[in-house]
Amino acid sequence: MTRYDVLVERLDAHAESVHGRLAGVDLTSIQITEGYYTDSRIQAQLTTHGDDGWERGERLRISLITDGAHEALITGFVTERSPTIDNGTVSHAYTIDSSMYALSTDLLTKRWTVQGSALDAVGRVMWLCGRPYDARGAVDRRVGATVYDVGTTYLSMCFDLLSSASRLDVDGNGNITIRRYTPPSSRSATSLIDPEARDSIVAGSVSTTDSSLSTPGRVIAKSGSGDDERWAVADVDPSSGSSSAVRGYMVAETVDDSSQDADYASLLARAKAKLASEQDPGTEHSLTVVWSGYHAGDMCEILAYGTRRKCLVKSVETDFSSMTQKLTLKEV
Repeated sequence: MTRYDVLVERLDAHAESVHGRLAGVDLTSIQITEGYYTDSRIQAQLTTHGDDGWERGERLRISLITDGAHEALITGFVTERSPTIDNGTVSHAYTIDSSMYALSTDLLTKRWTVQGSALDAVGRVMWLCGRPYDARGAVDRRVGATVYDVGTTYLSMCFDLLSSASRLDVDGNGNITIRRYTPPSSRSATSLIDPEARDSIVAGSVSTTDSSLSTPGRVIAKSGSGDDERWAVADVDPSSGSSSAVRGYMVAETVDDSSQDADYASLLARAKAKLASEQDPGTEHSLTVVWSGYHAGDMCEILAYGTRRKCLVKSVETDFSSMTQKLTLKEV
């Protein structure tokens, strides 16, 4: 039988040295939430009872020890610490946020012009903000003269610089990672979830949602107004499931172009691009599994409704009171 142990440590503000364990941790209160599409990627909550030893400025690291194997799950900043008193006992509820969250709360204090290597610029951001990072396997891109205004967050600047060439993430030790971006649809599944198997890890039911009944069959791109209004219309192929020929009625959307002198060709291109991006039905499966070490960004297959479906692990909520993980799987 697998044995689990959870370790919560106090570290200095730069995560360079361990000061000791956080005392009085209610292990059943620990929850870690990961999101592939969220800006901060990961967050945790926990509660302590009594004098827990935490000092202002210390970071917290939550690690899982499984049959002797040690895995750091999150090393983050304490962004909220709320005390309560119950029958004379003081408890503290903690919110722990990632290094990427820390990049989102820091703002440029002067205009910054970037031209040339995106990775070099991101590296300067990491140095300026004191964020250790690992760019092994990252893909660079050349950036034309781009100006970032005062008040821009360093996180949004990094996202913009890297664009779709590389993905910004954070590891369990709090280090920023930069890796080549590979679309989930181009990645292979590494596990299979079979809810009907006798030894299934699934606890309870699987619920499925999709937006196939509301995907648009037409997009209208517009520019200007009144007599100066211009527009272009893009329709899906009549055989598409979102066409009025198949659905029986039309679902249309509009997109505005701020360029007052946009021509028909550019408006049509924008309408077509918007229409194509809206055709994903967004099929997602929600389920709870016993602890299986899933993390946001993993790839798996789920056997559902008689077919194997490749999915991205979109989000994970790990509950240490029951050692379960609530998964949201997005079909890709």
